[in-house]
Amino acid sequence: MDRDPESKLIGERSGIFNWALEGYRRLRERKFRLMESQSMKLPKQDYRKEMDSVRALANECLMKTKDPNDKVKFGTAYQAYVTFCKNDGKKDPEKKTDVRKVLKELGYRIDNSRVDGNQVYIFNTRVVIDAEWVIEKDRFRM
Repeated sequence: MDRDPESKLIGERSGIFNWALEGYRRLRERKFRLMESQSMKLPKQDYRKEMDSVRALANECLMKTKDPNDKVKFGTAYQAYVTFCKNDGKKDPEKKTDVRKVLKELGYRIDNSRVDGNQVYIFNTRVVIDAEWVIEKDRFRM
């Protein structure tokens, strides 16, 4: 372990200053936005999928479609989410409002259906039943 790094760095200070100045110039050119390397994007996406139970549910169990007749009751989807979390070992599932917010951020259209007694649905969506996670057929209504 070096007990006196200062004395060694003093001789390098002009190089260190030039290095810092070049970094500042690059940041300024990018409007002070840091670039994310490709090697960081993939692990970050994997971590997000692993840690974000709502995204995991959407990736594994919901499929967006263009068919306006495809819809899933939000309450049913939420119950499936709670079951999904329980099966995955997550003790504290997100609240309904938070699940709805994340699904909307993911591009799902969630709204009241006037033709179905004003119930809340996720529109243009189908449920994909994964072999690992069995749900009673009548729990999901398209």
